[in-house]
Amino acid sequence: MKSLVVVLIVAVAAARGAFSQAPTAEASHIREALARSWVLISRRDFTHDGKAQTERSLGETPRGLLFYGTDGHMAVQLMRLDAPRSSTPLSTSSVHPKNNTDISSGYDAYFGTYTVDPAAQTVTHHVEGALSPGDVGKSLTRPFRLQGAELTLSFDTSASDGTPVTRTVVWRRTQ
Repeated sequence: MKSLVVVLIVAVAAARGAFSQAPTAEASHIREALARSWVLISRRDFTHDGKAQTERSLGETPRGLLFYGTDGHMAVQLMRLDAPRSSTPLSTSSVHPKNNTDISSGYDAYFGTYTVDPAAQTVTHHVEGALSPGDVGKSLTRPFRLQGAELTLSFDTSASDGTPVTRTVVWRRTQ
């Protein structure tokens, strides 16, 4: 009898956990709005006094694609236009803050799942695979703003030289 009670308690706890993980109606609505491909418009760093600076690892005008699926999967790729044509991947930064990913030879890419917090207006990327093995397992929370065909993600991080910055990444919907 005790084992039956324990099994029932575990089953109820698991069911509650499963239901609490289900996206809310608002989160589902945001997921639908995000679910598409996005092309990078700009990627800028701003110092805490509001001064814009070029993020050196991807340069002035990087290219990028971001994909969000209705099933909760995501992928992103960013590339420096004037990336070195070397076959040896070299990290461009010795600083790897928790809220950022490692960029190798002017390229960054990762994939995984994502969750949306409508109240906080954030999307969190749960990294399952990445160009840099050190990025696997990270959860990267990004405040977002959807305005028409543009998606803006911004977050506090460090520039490649260690300077604290707010990175603002603007994407345009492809369709």
